[in-house]
Amino acid sequence: MPEGAELAVVQLAPRHAEALAQLRRWRETMPPSLPVLAIGRWTGGDAVREILNTGATDYLTHPYKTQELELRLLILRNSALRVNGELRLRIADTQRVETISALAGSLAHDFNNVLAAILGNAEVALLDPHLGDSARYSLTQIDRASRHAAELTRQMLALAGRPSPGFEPVHLDELVEEMADILRASISRLCRVEYHIEADLPPVTGAASQLRQVVLNLLLNASEAMAPGGGVIRVSLRQTRQRSEPRVVLEIADSGPGIPPEIQGRIFEPFYSTKRTGRGLGLAAVRAIVEAHGGEVSVSSQPGSGATFRLDFPAQDTPVPQPVAVLPMPPTGVCGAVLLVEDEPALREAAAHLLAKSGFQLVSAGSGDEAERIFRRRAAEFDAVILDLALPGASGEGLLELIRSKRPDLQVIVWSGYDEESIHALTVGHPIAATLRKPCHLRELAATLARVLTTPPCAVA
Repeated sequence: MPEGAELAVVQLAPRHAEALAQLRRWRETMPPSLPVLAIGRWTGGDAVREILNTGATDYLTHPYKTQELELRLLILRNSALRVNGELRLRIADTQRVETISALAGSLAHDFNNVLAAILGNAEVALLDPHLGDSARYSLTQIDRASRHAAELTRQMLALAGRPSPGFEPVHLDELVEEMADILRASISRLCRVEYHIEADLPPVTGAASQLRQVVLNLLLNASEAMAPGGGVIRVSLRQTRQRSEPRVVLEIADSGPGIPPEIQGRIFEPFYSTKRTGRGLGLAAVRAIVEAHGGEVSVSSQPGSGATFRLDFPAQDTPVPQPVAVLPMPPTGVCGAVLLVEDEPALREAAAHLLAKSGFQLVSAGSGDEAERIFRRRAAEFDAVILDLALPGASGEGLLELIRSKRPDLQVIVWSGYDEESIHALTVGHPIAATLRKPCHLRELAATLARVLTTPPCAVA
């Protein structure tokens, strides 16, 4: 088969069985997408059907007119060009998605380190009893903004196909109500948002940060659809049952011009957008997150009558009370020598400051090589190690092997921006006392350290 061939013409053997075997052999040597025009002397429907089922794209009965052969070849060639063009576009889209996935993965660690450093320093400053009200308010706003940025990072990882964070019961009615102020500030002032929320809705199982992003994306989409004149956005939450299973349905409807029928099938595709250049991830992210939660997303729209996005989530049968998040205070009465291995200077200094203030004796290392040198000299001194797995120099996995070879009993806390599945893959075979995902409150880090130091190694989970 010549390289770069756009189609193939096969003159079949005179015997039907031989012709089928010949066509089968030819088809096995050709690219699956290459069109094949088979030429033979059979006219019966069953015989021709067998030829087409064996691998021929089209069939021409001999003898034939030259014009007919030319026409068949032209049709096949144009069809092949169209199919190959569509394949190239799909491959290009796939490559763009893969590029975003790789970029998201490489940036997540560094970005989470920066956010953790901001949060850590804000947290240390907030512990100052002499802090003025104005400064305390500003630091609290920094904390909130940084946590929102961390949620956006996790949402990008979800779009890129990375494992989701641990799921837990989420009350969508409370989540939407908590977001009301943020949603109001995020959309056009010409848009009015109406809420219709049933009482006593059961929780769904999911990640609150990702579900917040879904609601925000759909509200922004609805607001932009009604620009520049504005309109009404209706947010409704209700319970229903599907095949005897409880469901929670979230609908976001706008009073805009609607979505043309010819593009409704494409709006959830990555990079497809009717808006300005550089958009197109919002609805793709919505679909990825909803499906990761076991839900379904659909849209209904008529020109001139707005659009309604329906999100259908499986609900828990028994309502689960929402746990009250209580931020631990820095521990008192627990001490120990700790090796802190963290390559982000601002985060390392903030963590060392709070941990030392909590009563721990800290030795810090900013790279894998530095940590390795310290540990080889002073392995017997430490009661615990706080370890980031992504380090310059010696790797986190290599450090774990060194720690276990010299101190099998030493408590190790993995503090990382990696997801839980990646942490497990990198630490398999090395017992870990606890894992914490960045960014988190430094007081949570201190409380975790106190817990593992007061728990026998064999009992630490």
